[in-house]
Amino acid sequence: MGQFRYGTVKRYPVSYGGETAEIGTIDELMVALDVLNRHNDRELIEQLAPVLADIIDVGDRIAPANLKILLKALSAQDRLYVVELLGARLGYLVGTAVELRNLIVSLADVDVESVILRAIGGNGLRRLIVTCQQLWEILEWLFGESDVVLLGLLGSEYVRRLVAHGHDLAEILRRVDPDRQIWTIEFLGWPVALSLLRDDVDLREVLSALCTEACAKLIERLPNATIVELVASELAWLELGRHLSPSKTRLLSDKLERREDAP
Repeated sequence: MGQFRYGTVKRYPVSYGGETAEIGTIDELMVALDVLNRHNDRELIEQLAPVLADIIDVGDRIAPANLKILLKALSAQDRLYVVELLGARLGYLVGTAVELRNLIVSLADVDVESVILRAIGGNGLRRLIVTCQQLWEILEWLFGESDVVLLGLLGSEYVRRLVAHGHDLAEILRRVDPDRQIWTIEFLGWPVALSLLRDDVDLREVLSALCTEACAKLIERLPNATIVELVASELAWLELGRHLSPSKTRLLSDKLERREDAP
């Protein structure tokens, strides 16, 4: 990496106020921005727009680290400009699901989250996120409606392939906004969600992850015979009751007390 430090990296001319400089690395760009006292960041970055991704991709640090340094230093509006400018190349600069999570955590910027996800796009996100754990670790740090944006870009078919059992579903549901838990299950499909409940542990984890409204809708779709089959021992019932709130326990009891053909 020393070769970049000592001059072999390609540099690009920029000018401001009659002065000219050459920029080849993020460090050099940051120095130039500091010299201008951070009042004209956009004007300088616009001059480097065609090559900004190349500048982020070279130097003594990996590209995701350079990207974080640049974005954290910019104003909210300039962050959005840079993200939109990088477009589809953003996914390649981020590189991995872990680095995408780290970028979101480091910025802690609700407004830019969905813009980052949309810039990377569905194909880019599917290239980065290849396990359900990677998905829920990113969902953990998304706010506002960014969870819906991420899931929508990945696509329901792809997310279904990542969700292998009830534990996976529960971890996703814990990390989306409670108001969007029903949407999330409908996104996957109720039949898919119900098929993931294979034993009392799956049932317990999913029900405990849901808000009361979503829990009620799931319980209503479970046949009584299926509930009894899943929770097949007294110990399993005790564990289930220990993990559920009183309101959820009552929903389950009321369901079992009703005849399946009752209105």
